[in-house]
Amino acid sequence: MLRPTSPHADEICPKEANSRRAGYAAVFFLSLGTFFVFLLPARAVDPNLAKAIREAASQAPLLEPFTPGEPKYQVFRLNTAVVSHRGQRYSVIRLRIPAGPRQPLVWMFSDLTSIQEYELVRKRDDRPVRGNLRVIYPQLTDPDLEEEEKPPKVSLLLPRPWDLFEFHLLGVPEELLQPDEEYLVWFRFGDARPVDLLLAAVFLKPGTRLSESALPAVLGLPELPGK
Repeated sequence: MLRPTSPHADEICPKEANSRRAGYAAVFFLSLGTFFVFLLPARAVDPNLAKAIREAASQAPLLEPFTPGEPKYQVFRLNTAVVSHRGQRYSVIRLRIPAGPRQPLVWMFSDLTSIQEYELVRKRDDRPVRGNLRVIYPQLTDPDLEEEEKPPKVSLLLPRPWDLFEFHLLGVPEELLQPDEEYLVWFRFGDARPVDLLLAAVFLKPGTRLSESALPAVLGLPELPGK
């Protein structure tokens, strides 16, 4: 399963039941299937990888945040011009934190099987952002269901065919981000196939309290069933 390297990401995940951190148990459930919240283990930053990622940033595409209430999705072709490190393939995307008061960040990306790992890092010192919320959002359309089994159709802001994909939704509290600085998102791929990845990001008003249940609506997605 795709995982973040961030060791303090609160996970809501339908496919894994075991904590990856010794001695830490799941703490609650959500109603879409069985969801567990757990922590991931710490992982040391590889300085050589961090340097290679930082050097590649000058050619990396920019994720442009949308205005709250007006979701905008961007699709990037990744795993083409790659960072190669110890036989692994990485792609990088840039994200600029606005100047002024600190603001919480909510962002998302489509889950692809070829993505093995990802990280959000501060470009200036390669410091990973650790302490974010993370929700695995299920695909909105299941093509394998019979017509009578399909839920009622809803109006989607999300362009098709992205309703066929799962998404990782992430909420980053404002205290974890430095205003007027550039951050990098890197993805590690398990093979050499180019991929199209849908992403979106939005900065909320200073002081906004993040919660797992609020992330979908912030990103223009329907609420999770049962919420």
